[in-house]
Amino acid sequence: MAKNKRTGKLSEHFSNRDFSCKCGNCSNSIRISLGLIGGLEGLRSKLKQRVNIVKGFICSDCAEKTNEKKRTFHTSGLGACVQVNQRTCQEIFLAAEQIPEFKGIGLNLDKDTVHVDTRKEDEREIWVIENGRRTNITDDNREKYFPQLPEPTTESKNRIENPERVSNPRKLETPKKFENSRKSETPRKQSNQRNLEKTEKVELTKKIENPEEKQN
Repeated sequence: MAKNKRTGKLSEHFSNRDFSCKCGNCSNSIRISLGLIGGLEGLRSKLKQRVNIVKGFICSDCAEKTNEKKRTFHTSGLGACVQVNQRTCQEIFLAAEQIPEFKGIGLNLDKDTVHVDTRKEDEREIWVIENGRRTNITDDNREKYFPQLPEPTTESKNRIENPERVSNPRKLETPKKFENSRKSETPRKQSNQRNLEKTEKVELTKKIENPEEKQN
């Protein structure tokens, strides 16, 4: 944790300007956790997109004016609320869960933002805010906010297990057809060959039987 000048660069993709308080009266310095910066860099790398800081550091005076608690993760520089262009807050939340630095993750459906913080507790806390009400996310209610994809049908499972047999039946039928065509063509070729041999024999016998025709 450190106090930094407003224009200072904190990391490759974040600077003090991203986290500065919106009141405009505390522009000389801010508090921001380097652990939080590292987590946000990890989130940016995970999503491969720019992470927009909607709410970063909040000074105590600004917190008092907005009826917020004077001691929060924002006033201590440990938390931020973020958005990512063309990403839902659910997508951002699920990506944030893969960042070990984040010990607190909140899904705010009312403001379409995700809160992340680097609190000191070992156990992670996750929650959702909907219609102004905060609810902890548990295994029992998780599916409500993060609906799972439907289970694949038996037919689709078979396609996954046996892609060549089911998805491309023509590939297997083609060799059979080719073999059948060869089998069917073989007797015809043999019969044609025999007929040619017969005709040649007949012509030879005729020539032998009528030698006088040659002399005349």
